[in-house]
Amino acid sequence: MPPLFLSICLWIISIPASAQVVSRSNNNPNEVSIAVNHQNEAQVLVASNIANLYHSTDSGKNWAEKKMESSLGVAGDPTLFCDEQGIFYYAHLSKTPGKERPDYYDRMVVQRSLDGGQSWSDGVGVGFNGGKMQDKEWLAGDVHSGSPFYGNIYLSWTEFDVYGSADTNHRSRIRFAVSMDKGQSFSEPVVVSDETGDCKDGDNTMEGATVACGPKGEIYITWAGKGKIWFDVSYDGGKTFGVDRVLANLHEGWTLDIPGIYRSNGMPFIACNPNTGEVWICYADRKEGANSQVFLLRTRAELDVWTSYVPKHDGKSDAFFPNLVVNPNTGTVAVVYYQSVREDQLQVKVYQLSESHAPSHTIIGKPFTKPGKKVFFGDYIDIDYFGDGFIATWTSYEKKKWFGKRRLCVRVEKVSMN
Repeated sequence: MPPLFLSICLWIISIPASAQVVSRSNNNPNEVSIAVNHQNEAQVLVASNIANLYHSTDSGKNWAEKKMESSLGVAGDPTLFCDEQGIFYYAHLSKTPGKERPDYYDRMVVQRSLDGGQSWSDGVGVGFNGGKMQDKEWLAGDVHSGSPFYGNIYLSWTEFDVYGSADTNHRSRIRFAVSMDKGQSFSEPVVVSDETGDCKDGDNTMEGATVACGPKGEIYITWAGKGKIWFDVSYDGGKTFGVDRVLANLHEGWTLDIPGIYRSNGMPFIACNPNTGEVWICYADRKEGANSQVFLLRTRAELDVWTSYVPKHDGKSDAFFPNLVVNPNTGTVAVVYYQSVREDQLQVKVYQLSESHAPSHTIIGKPFTKPGKKVFFGDYIDIDYFGDGFIATWTSYEKKKWFGKRRLCVRVEKVSMN
């Protein structure tokens, strides 16, 4: 079957090396994901809602913008991952033909590219379950050569019995599936979460599941719901998971009301240091009467004792949308997140923590005006490692000459190791 990949822009943009704008389409892109081919770091991909893909073949100096397409539909929540062979994977919500919203979100879709993002497979559907809504997925993969599950691709997400329903009989849960053939097919999903949540897409919904892989094949998964940060692990390649653990209580829940932002959250993200087996989790929370801030949890491979780190915070500004990655070349963990500069402005920060350096904050990009309560700002930003440093992507709200007025745009910037 020929690859279904429709270009909407026939030109390539060339832009400076710092805090580059990689989007020029007038479509308010948001919810950005980034992936680097660590076998060939000239290849960098960024995705954004609803079906935007930006690809670079020169380590981010130049970018081409294209639109993704699949016979199963492309309906947002983009997630990117690149495996140890340089294969890129792009997961997203379905838009099943013949159905209306929200019924067409009835499965996840995973597409793959063998040529650095130039062309893509049509995609495979994952998790269809009688028409229930499948939402908020995340991709990961086992790239550890010593693992018995080396090369597996993993997908986690939320299933809603009936999206938005207040009926207590309608529940949400965390599901998980495995591909053992490089994304060409996926296993029958398993349910990870021992408890269910409601279907309101709020604090009591089980949502925001992300996955990390340990050096011995461990699969670590975390999510938020019912006022808690949850954690579980599989030792058999994702066939079974254990008893869910509560790692932290959320004072406000995973939804955060940030002034000047349509909606926001502090959902957790997870990463593993393949050299030490350390597991890291970041999330955001707001204690009563305080501003929201980022929290970090770390545990050794035994998983019994978790240490908490709190990036320096002035107590007067809100922080949200944290995401993290561990650089296996240096062991440094980096967390990217938004922080308010003042009531009407945001900036992007990267917090780095390692054994050999003092913790540090780096401000990337320039402060920008908050988009306000009427502009959908997405639900996450992203970061990957690049060489001995990092590369981050986020959405800003700016007035540019090619837009004519303020629009959301996607930015990318490399961050040196502290």
